[in-house]
Amino acid sequence: SARQDSFLRLRTGIGFERLYTDKYGDRSAMTGSSALELDWVLDPKGFHNLHGELTWEVPRYFAATSKDRLARRNRLRIQYEAVVLAINDQPISFTTGIGGERRNDLPVVTDSWAFVADAGLRVSLWAPPKRR
Repeated sequence: SARQDSFLRLRTGIGFERLYTDKYGDRSAMTGSSALELDWVLDPKGFHNLHGELTWEVPRYFAATSKDRLARRNRLRIQYEAVVLAINDQPISFTTGIGGERRNDLPVVTDSWAFVADAGLRVSLWAPPKRR
């Protein structure tokens, strides 16, 4: 948007990680990751927001295990946020969201989607006020 309150962003990169499991011990990997992120302000005053994230990660493990060396992790999250009170531009928000995650890089986790739903309050202390 013109005020840069709402955005759609694609980020990608590569990193190094270590994973410790009881069965396989330390495992190191180079992990490629990409994410599509959405932050959308639904009203002009900024009191209602929609957040979304779709993440895809592909760790390539250096040591061979009983699983493939090339694994995958996927995550999807949608969240709605409503500012219920703002004192001196410091908001207290109600949030609710749903999400899911799937991964096949842990030997004790089945390769299927796991879903979660949550609700809560978010307090943003010392957040800079939005531009008007």
